[in-house]
Amino acid sequence: MDQITDTSANVREIIKEKLRQHFDGKIVRKDLTKKIKEGANVTVNLNIKKNAYEAEFSNLGLKGIHVSNEYPEKYDRLLCGGIWCILQLEYEYIEIINTF
Repeated sequence: MDQITDTSANVREIIKEKLRQHFDGKIVRKDLTKKIKEGANVTVNLNIKKNAYEAEFSNLGLKGIHVSNEYPEKYDRLLCGGIWCILQLEYEYIEIINTF
């Protein structure tokens, strides 16, 4: 039984090494994404008052993030909630200077 376990472990290591050689930077370890995904919900809702889509990132503590209309129209599953995705956020800082 130990020989079978050792052989399986060796085969896994050989496969991992080949994957790293040929697909480095493109491999996703599912064991790590599970840890992240458990607390990472990406939810988009329509804010009726503003007539605009807004996202909430519960794992980041962010709410009211503007989402262009094209995304929910193209990816309607965003409106269901609990969707895992890769995204790019932009941050705009506007400083208001008090001129009294």
